[in-house]
Amino acid sequence: MSKLTDENLQEKLANIKDKICCLLFTAEWNPFDAEVNTWSTELHKPEFKDKVAIGKINVENFPLTCLKYSIKNLPSVMLFREGRFLASIIGAHKTEDVLNFVRRYL
Repeated sequence: MSKLTDENLQEKLANIKDKICCLLFTAEWNPFDAEVNTWSTELHKPEFKDKVAIGKINVENFPLTCLKYSIKNLPSVMLFREGRFLASIIGAHKTEDVLNFVRRYL
């Protein structure tokens, strides 16, 4: 996904028609931030490349988005299709569990 901001996020999500959008909410101070990086790396691999658009959201830089989606716990993963919310998981999970979560919506 191209550069995301609080102001353009909803428009960007709505304009992606051929993929699901996976937003990974985290923060540098979050002890699970390294795990979120692993999730992101795995979601960039060939199995997902043409099916999933990934955005990593640092909650410090997206206060309006966090408020809109009630992000209170980190990490959080939210999935969207054409701008519409599909599902979310919250908290630390094994990488394979996150990948299986995403696979259910492909």
